Amino acid sequence: MALEKQHLLIVFSGMLDDVIAQWTKEVNTNGKEFNFDSQDCFRSIYEEITKEKLVEEYPPEDFLEARKEHIAFLLESATDVIEFYQKHKELFSGYDREKLMIDTYRKRNLVYKDYSDNDLKIELYKYTELLPKDIYYESPFYRDYGFLLLDYHFQIYMWCRQTITTIKNNFKDERQYQTVLQTESYAPYFTLTQIEELHKFIDGRQFLEMSVMEFLG
Repeated sequence: MALEKQHLLIVFSGMLDDVIAQWTKEVNTNGKEFNFDSQDCFRSIYEEITKEKLVEEYPPEDFLEARKEHIAFLLESATDVIEFYQKHKELFSGYDREKLMIDTYRKRNLVYKDYSDNDLKIELYKYTELLPKDIYYESPFYRDYGFLLLDYHFQIYMWCRQTITTIKNNFKDERQYQTVLQTESYAPYFTLTQIEELHKFIDGRQFLEMSVMEFLG
């Protein structure tokens, strides 16, 4: 188990480096490299890094030095993601993810080729709005199209923030990361982006000072 967990640290670090590489392409093209393929890539990375806790038990002494090195790599990669996201947040948060989903659906379902964006959006309500959340997230529509609506840039950024906090706390009281799909089922009114902005506004004013992760918890 210890070796497997150490391997995850390196794998996740490499995945975050891949995220930075793709984000760099998007920044250099003013968002033109944001497309179905990039969202699909971000989904795979996000689902992988949030699948389990990084460390379940302290590795044996034989692996102590390697563990420190691997953690340092992950810490560096996570920090790079946070800094990159904060620098280019306006671009990433401005992506029209709904249009990407609509355009992709129209392209793959030619019976709707003459539908306007608004008409097709209304047509897709039967999937996006009328299904219960738990059924929607398990549906073929979500698997093929609905995931395009998620802001994986922000979700990966938030995972990196919690991971850095976990590392700095030496993995004490580490908890399983709650993905956006898990939190959507009981917090449907505000996106995590909106919650983070709310935290910035009221932290230290209406409540005691706390991190955004504590605020979310």
